Amino acid sequence: HTAACSKPVSAADMAERPPATVAATPAEMELPIDIYYNKLLDWLVDRKWVKKDHAKQASTIRALISVAINDMPDVPEITQLLSGSYMTYFHCKRIVDLLKVSEADTKNIFGKYSSQRMKDWLEIVRQYEKDNVFLGESASILQHNVNYEIPALKKNISRCQSRIQDLDRRETECHSSSQQHKAKFESICKEMGIQGSGNLMAELTALPQELPTIYADITGKLQDAACTAAIDYYAAFVQFSLGAWCDGVHTCISASSMMDVISTLVYFRFHIPTSTFRLSSSSSIFLPLTEGGPVTVCPLLRYIAEHGNSSVYKWKTGQEPPPLPSAASSTGAATGAGEPTIDWGDIQVSAPSGGEPVIDWGGDAAGASGAGAGAGIDWGDAAPITIDYGDEATAAPAGIDWGDAPAIEVQTDGAGSNAGAGIDWGDTPDLSVDLAAMVVEDSAAHEAVVGGSERQSILENATTRALLMDEVMELEGFLQQRAEELSGEFDVASINQFQSAPAIVQNQSAKAAKGWIALLNGVISKLSNPRTKQLLMISGSSTFVERLAKSLAQKRDLSKQMLRKIDDLRVQKTALQEEIAATEPKLESMIASTRELKTNIERDLSSKYSGRRVNLQGDF
Repeated sequence: HTAACSKPVSAADMAERPPATVAATPAEMELPIDIYYNKLLDWLVDRKWVKKDHAKQASTIRALISVAINDMPDVPEITQLLSGSYMTYFHCKRIVDLLKVSEADTKNIFGKYSSQRMKDWLEIVRQYEKDNVFLGESASILQHNVNYEIPALKKNISRCQSRIQDLDRRETECHSSSQQHKAKFESICKEMGIQGSGNLMAELTALPQELPTIYADITGKLQDAACTAAIDYYAAFVQFSLGAWCDGVHTCISASSMMDVISTLVYFRFHIPTSTFRLSSSSSIFLPLTEGGPVTVCPLLRYIAEHGNSSVYKWKTGQEPPPLPSAASSTGAATGAGEPTIDWGDIQVSAPSGGEPVIDWGGDAAGASGAGAGAGIDWGDAAPITIDYGDEATAAPAGIDWGDAPAIEVQTDGAGSNAGAGIDWGDTPDLSVDLAAMVVEDSAAHEAVVGGSERQSILENATTRALLMDEVMELEGFLQQRAEELSGEFDVASINQFQSAPAIVQNQSAKAAKGWIALLNGVISKLSNPRTKQLLMISGSSTFVERLAKSLAQKRDLSKQMLRKIDDLRVQKTALQEEIAATEPKLESMIASTRELKTNIERDLSSKYSGRRVNLQGDF
């Protein structure tokens, strides 16, 4: 009956359909089957365990699973299986085992289940086992997990860890940069003498208040008796060297004996224009000298030594600058008492009974014409105005005098024949005017000129301050040269040269010169001190103050900016750490599920080869 009812099987069908199990000899049972995981799918296809179109069959099964998971019992283990990233055949078998427990009451006497859930999942398992579709899908999942999923998760964790290390390095650099900017800002503020915590512009603007103290210190050094003695010594030496003690406007000095003196004076920037030097045919040098007086050296330095740090105007004119007009006087000059004003009188507004209010312009009833008295404007129609052109001698005084009266007589100091006949236009030959004695002075214009730089003190004014610096360095350079000369040995020529010199030139020593040099070096140090220069620039230029305040604010803001950047880096690092914390469990779960899938595939293949051991090779 079986042979008659069964359909005959062809040889081709036998070749395509793999056997349920493969028998192995005892010797073969001892040898394991080693398969590289990346070649597992090709190995299964080559040995006819799965068909080439297994992926198409697997997609149909995936659609059945998507429908079946919508109706599942509340079993914790089933819920955990369904929460996985991917459902495999082995998960479906486990769900069926769990449903056999939860759906046991739906089993009939024939061993079938009436529960639709159970029927759906049994059908899914049956479709997987048909043509070993589950083996082809499991091999594909294993290969995909090992080649892509697990390396991607590892790479993501490694990237986050590398990024965290980079953020740690940048945080350290930002912290160091912030400290450097802060230290530099504090150093500059300490050097400038400001706090740097409040309004930088206001603090910088208040710094020039120290300048009067610096000016007083410099003035005190220059008014010292030693400074005056140094100036007198320099003046006496120059006068003696140039022959200024002789009479006459020009003094002839031998060129051969004065070359060293001239080169030294030029080096000291002696204030004699080069155009005044000329050589005569007899090789002599002619120098201009003040007639009847000595040569003047360091005039500004001597003035400060005698009068102190006065205004530039007083240094030039010898007088104090006129006071500036006050704001009240300026306002009074603009609206002086001599300017005509309009007197409107007492304007009164009255309202007649039953009428509109009218303005009383102060006219009397008798002088009004036309309308009622007091009810309108008096335009002065009562008395016509006549203009007296001065043609008659009896003109009224109220008329306009057009200048036709007798001519004004202008007399000179002499009684000429034309006296009283008219205007003397100065045609007489003996009338002379001394223009040099005439001085016209506009006080308002003069006061306007004396302002700004001329009202500044000598040390406050940039031009006079530079001139003073030149003179101090000129005197200091001369004293350096003389100290060097006085410290050396004296020869007969030098002794003879200064035999006729004044006592102030002969009686000086190198020690005195060095003392003067120390005093002048103190003045030079004060004038050229970087802080003094900075205070002078702050005092003289609002643009410099704004630029300096902007630079300091930039350094302070850079320090704060680095701190804000550190906070941003820490936020990024926290996000990366959270990403690592979320990725590591996924990686561990993926590795565990991949190893479990490997074990299940090895066990299933081993059952198909009569229990022969199967090893899937590769890095799992």
